[in-house]
Amino acid sequence: MLLARGFTLTEMMMAMTISSVFFVSATGISASHLQRQAVLHHKLALLDEITLLEQAISTELRRAGFISLPLTDYLLSADMRLPFNRVDVDAFPGEDTRSCITFSYDKNKNGALDISSPAEQLGFRLRDKTIEYRMSGRSCGQSGWQDLSTPGKIAVTAFSVDGPYPATYGVFFEIALRAQAVAAPSLQHQTQFRVDVANVSYR
Repeated sequence: MLLARGFTLTEMMMAMTISSVFFVSATGISASHLQRQAVLHHKLALLDEITLLEQAISTELRRAGFISLPLTDYLLSADMRLPFNRVDVDAFPGEDTRSCITFSYDKNKNGALDISSPAEQLGFRLRDKTIEYRMSGRSCGQSGWQDLSTPGKIAVTAFSVDGPYPATYGVFFEIALRAQAVAAPSLQHQTQFRVDVANVSYR
């Protein structure tokens, strides 16, 4: 005849101890996994933001100097293309030198420089760790520019524009951009890229 038998106190304590070890281990693994996921999220967000900034700057800047003119007028003199045929590099007061670039292009192809609707005086600059987009023809030193990067997501620690340099057609600029994740400052990324501007003459 089999006797009914339960667990002894010692056996129960051993089982609880083993369970506790497994629980602590599982908790540590879960926390480590969540931490890795958070780091990956911030890293991807940083890369995505910098990629979008590079695309926006490249797309707009390469159009600088475009103006809709009859070919004969376009070839006669660079003065015929002013003020479109001008790119200025400067800085907002207190920021690094050459951290602002302003330019124009004929968006609506009417051969004239329009201040608004559409705004044809464009530019990008660094101010307070944010890349800003030029509004209403304001100069590099004026306020009223629009945030292009997301201040709560990334902090832009460097933005510089070198050039213009002569190219086969027009000029080109070398642009450097460096930023870090606001939520994880140790995560940093930098990029350098070239923008060719065919409609601006080298002087």
